[in-house]
Amino acid sequence: MIPLSIDSELKQHFPQLQVACFCCQLSCKPSSNKLLEHIKQQTNQLQQSMQLPEIAQLNPILTGRRAYRILGKDPARYRLSADALLRRVLKSKGLYSINNVVDTLNLISIQTAWSIGGYDLDKIKGPIRFGVGQKDEAYRGLGRGALNIQYLPVFRDEIGAFGSITSDSERTKIDADTQRFLMLIPSFETTAKLKECLDIVPGIYREYCQAKAVEIQMI
Repeated sequence: MIPLSIDSELKQHFPQLQVACFCCQLSCKPSSNKLLEHIKQQTNQLQQSMQLPEIAQLNPILTGRRAYRILGKDPARYRLSADALLRRVLKSKGLYSINNVVDTLNLISIQTAWSIGGYDLDKIKGPIRFGVGQKDEAYRGLGRGALNIQYLPVFRDEIGAFGSITSDSERTKIDADTQRFLMLIPSFETTAKLKECLDIVPGIYREYCQAKAVEIQMI
């Protein structure tokens, strides 16, 4: 498992902060019909059981939005990724199909309401630090162009910031060449729900992405 540490600034704001980590070797390819059907079943279930205003009350989203406000970021403008995904589902806009690795990540996110970062591990250089975006700092977000990450909680390597729970960067994105995968799920308070989410991840990735050499840990 790649070393990961939490910067003191985040620890001061959120002394109970945890990060769930999952990494593995896998095969990245177009999503199978079985995976797409699983996603369809999950989206149908959510549309039947949840109303749009309820999203903000789901604990991972509630605590994440609160953390953004504490750090000085507007969670309505810079939505948590799970918030954005669930809104698409409940507005019947559907989820984009990217590949089996990303689609499986999105499936887990809408199942659990956790905002999840997913990265090509071979594109990350050196240890990872979880900290706060600096003044006027930005990176190229996936499908978003330049993303202002000032005051966002962000993951960094020796090159610079590469991920947040609003949008990950183009630099470390999953593509057809990805062979080693890293998933990071932060929680701004201690909760057993984070471990419950992490526990289901290996099985789903083994089923849909042929994951092997699996490692998991809680920071």
